Amino acid sequence: MNLISKKLLVSIPLLLVLALQYSHSQNVLSPDELLELKSCNNLQLSPDGTQILYSVSTPRSPNEPQGKADISYWRMTINEGTALPLFREEIKGSSPRWSPDGKTIGFLYAEEEKNKQVWAMPAGGG
Repeated sequence: MNLISKKLLVSIPLLLVLALQYSHSQNVLSPDELLELKSCNNLQLSPDGTQILYSVSTPRSPNEPQGKADISYWRMTINEGTALPLFREEIKGSSPRWSPDGKTIGFLYAEEEKNKQVWAMPAGGG
């Protein structure tokens, strides 16, 4: 056996061991972790640039019935980083948008068994 063949015989297993070790060192998400991933969407900057509206989408757990992800809407002050829910839990509003003057927030809402309509609330809450 020549010198090149011996080097290949030694280096190939070494490379395989290193590749295997590298592949196991990566942080791979488990199925449970994938089901717990939340996503942030629909960012809306206030006209004065001090607040943002955004939604957080949370997938259903494996034990819940099939359906869409749960979506909650939030308002956050940029300077303090304080986030508060935009709607009370019993109000299922959606698609919030700032008014051009920033004094109100428009959103879609439907009372039970009725069609969605555009509603507005003071930007400070209410």
